[in-house]
Amino acid sequence: MIGEEGTYYAQYSSTVLSVTGAAFPQTNLITFTLGGQTQSAGAAQLVFTASGQAQHVTTGLVFNVTAPPVTLNVISGGGTFIYSNATINVFRV
Repeated sequence: MIGEEGTYYAQYSSTVLSVTGAAFPQTNLITFTLGGQTQSAGAAQLVFTASGQAQHVTTGLVFNVTAPPVTLNVISGGGTFIYSNATINVFRV
């Protein structure tokens, strides 16, 4: 949760693994939501062509907070994936 007005930079990073038994190709889409609203910037897309395939994803977003408090979330869509080494860093700029 972000409790102060201002301009922020968020960076998300993780390793994404496709699960065994899924139908391929599968597309994984990573997006940010701010206060429940999907942000148009900062999306990342990965395409998996085989089970057990791992890929690293890093994406970032600059956003303004004008009515705190507000929650920033990272959302994954497009299939079933396993995430590891996930980090999110948020900096007020």
